[in-house]
Formats: sequence, C-alpha cells, structure tokens
Amino acid sequence: MNWPRVKWLLIAMLLAGNFLLLGLYVQRRVDADRSVRQESAAMENLLAGQGVTLSPEARAGLLLSAPRLYVRRDDEREGLLAALWLGSAERTEQGGRIVTYESPAGWAQFRGGGQFQVEWNPPRPPEGTPEEDAAALLAGAGFSSETAPVVRRTGADVEVTLSQRVNGLPVFGSSVRLRYGAEGLLSLDGQWLWDKALPVIGEADCPALGGALLRFADRMRLAGTPVSAVEEARLGYLLSVASADYVSLNPVWRLTCDGQVFYMDPRTGETVAQTTEERE
Repeated sequence: MNWPRVKWLLIAMLLAGNFLLLGLYVQRRVDADRSVRQESAAMENLLAGQGVTLSPEARAGLLLSAPRLYVRRDDEREGLLAALWLGSAERTEQGGRIVTYESPAGWAQFRGGGQFQVEWNPPRPPEGTPEEDAAALLAGAGFSSETAPVVRRTGADVEVTLSQRVNGLPVFGSSVRLRYGAEGLLSLDGQWLWDKALPVIGEADCPALGGALLRFADRMRLAGTPVSAVEEARLGYLLSVASADYVSLNPVWRLTCDGQVFYMDPRTGETVAQTTEERE
C-alpha cells in the first residue's frame, strides 16, 4: 500500500471537512445577522407608525436583553477591604448586620445593600491628583467603574464620584464618593456591589427593547404625553435591597425621550422611575 499517498488523501479529506464546517458556520452567522437586521427594522417601522423616531444610539439597543441578578454580601471581602485601607483593624458587629472596623488609621463601616463608609484620621496622602488617586484606590480594590469620574472642586476640597458597572452594565444610582482636603483623602462612602452578580435561577433574560418600547410609547400616548423621539436608550440595572445579606438587580432601560429621562421595565413597558436629570 502506498502509505504516503494514503496520508495525503486523509489530510485532503480533513481539510475539505474543515472548509465545509467553516462554510456552514459563516452561512449561519450571515443568516442570523440578516434576521437581526430584519427584526430591528420591523420594530423601528412599528415605532415610526406611532410617530416615534429613534436616534442611532437608541436603534443599536433594539435587540439587547439582560437577566435579573442577585448579589450576596461578602464578609471576607469587606474584611480584606478594611485591611487594605486601614491596615490591621478590630472588627465589631452591631445589630442589623452593621459591621465596623477600627484602627489607628481610621474606621470603616459596612451595611446591607452595599452601603459603606470609610474615614481616615489623619487624612491619607494621595498618589497623584485626586482623580488619579481615586481611580487607583478603587481599581486596586476591584471596583468596576461605569463612567469617567465626576469631579467637583470647592477651594482646596475636591469630591470625586464614580458610578458602578456590574457584569458589563451600569447600575443606575449606585456610586461611590471620595472627599479630599488639603492634606489628602478624608473619606470614602456610597453604595458598592461586589462584581460577582449571579442570574436568578429559572428566570429568562428580560425581553429586548423593541417590544417594551412599543408598549411604553402606547402607554405614554394614552396618558396624553406622546413620545416623539427617543434620543438615548441604555440597558442597565436598578438595585432593590432584598435583605441585609443580598440585593436584587433588576434590568431596566434608561430612556431619554424628548429631553426627559425615564426608567422603563423591559418586561411590561411601564415606567418604574422618571427624573428631570440631564442627559449624561
């Protein structure tokens, strides 16, 4: 038997099989992309029929979805953070699962719902500018920032605020704030969830934006305040405190419609919150 010839024949057969599989994969991707574009266009046409126009930013989110999540409180992580920021500290637990750490450098307190507060006495010397120090301090502790820091200055005092991202999506209203004086970092407080969020077992992802936006526009029209334009649509989470030991993160769409901001339930199209805040 001519073994070299058999070997090359087998190699050719394997290559042919791989090319066939690659062709099938590419065709499936093309078909899936075409289906997504068609569904997105259909949703956009339905909204246009109700007099609602979408900006390119809003159009990009028509078919996005996300699961409901829960985050369990992590006592070990709280202790590690206290040690990172304050050095060796004494831990005391009060009622209602309020935990306090104290050391010669200052004190820290952790509560349910991700609420926490840290104060340094004397102030902690910054590394670089307050913005650089805040970013380095939180990144070193595992904080995932959703946007660039917001900085406010009043004389020698500087306040740096960072919003949080969990599983790649913003947690609306969840942020931490660092206060600096002339001598350094004075305090750190806010709401911080460990980025170990898990989906709720047995629950499907929330529906995509398109269907809920149709119901939202219909509700607004029936209420006498029709929507004419959706300038921005951002998928994210609103936090709900379930107990002192864990919180629920519910998916919502943050809609900027005709200059107003709404938080919409993606399952029902109902408004869960409305603000007069300016677009970010």
